[in-house]
Amino acid sequence: MDPIERGRQRADELHRTIIATGVDPSDLMGIALAAVDICGNHDVEVQKARPGSDPLKGCHAYFDTDLDVLVYADTGDIFRDAFHVAHEVGHMEFGGQVHTDTEVEPDPLRPTEVASVGVERVVDYGRRQRREVQMDLIARELLFPR
Repeated sequence: MDPIERGRQRADELHRTIIATGVDPSDLMGIALAAVDICGNHDVEVQKARPGSDPLKGCHAYFDTDLDVLVYADTGDIFRDAFHVAHEVGHMEFGGQVHTDTEVEPDPLRPTEVASVGVERVVDYGRRQRREVQMDLIARELLFPR
C-alpha cells in the first residue's frame, strides 16, 4: 500500500475513534488534541506559543520527540491551529520530527493527485519535502475524512 493511502486510512481510523468517544466532529482542535493523546500514549504535553517564538523553531507547530512536547502557534485561527497540530500528529504516527529550512509551507488545500500540467508537475520535492506534504494530507484527513 502506498504511504499516502496508508496515512489516509490511519487518519480516518483515528477520526472515527475520536468521534466515538464523544468529541464533536466540528471541534477541530478537540479532534487534533485527542489524536495527540492517542498517538502519544497520553505522554505528550501540548503547549501554545506566540507565533514566531523560539519554541516553534521557525515552524507553525513543532513536535520535539526528545521532550515529548508539541508546541503550536496560537494564532487565533482555530482551523489553522488545529491543522498544524494535526500535521504534527502525522509526524508522531509516521516518522518523528522532520523540520528543515527548506520545509514546504503547510497547506490544508494541497491536492493528493499529481499535477497534470504546469510548474507543480515539473517540481520535484526532495524526500523531506514530500514527507511534509504527506503530513498535510494526513492532517486534512484526520480533521475532514472523506
